[in-house]
Amino acid sequence: MKLLNKLLSGNSVAKTLKTLLKVNKILVVFLGLLLLVQTGMSQTPGYLLKITNETQPTPQTYEFDVFLLRVGTTPLELEGMNFGIGIDVSVKNGGTLSASIIS
Repeated sequence: MKLLNKLLSGNSVAKTLKTLLKVNKILVVFLGLLLLVQTGMSQTPGYLLKITNETQPTPQTYEFDVFLLRVGTTPLELEGMNFGIGIDVSVKNGGTLSASIIS
């Protein structure tokens, strides 16, 4: 009976709830990591994206080609594409940088 009273006391119930919440948080983090691992083991891409044919026709212009090449035997299915090109912003030397597509 003393044990039952002790378990039902407010302090013990609060500790039990805190322990359950900690276990719940750990379980959620573990399941989240498990999902990341599952998506991380997906198939490697069957394409090569590269920048080539770089030229500087004028001091203010830098031109290059972006190539998307299928590698392997898996068909390349492309619905849409976005990518960014990182550059050192110190090259602007007080000017402004702009981009355009040359066909």
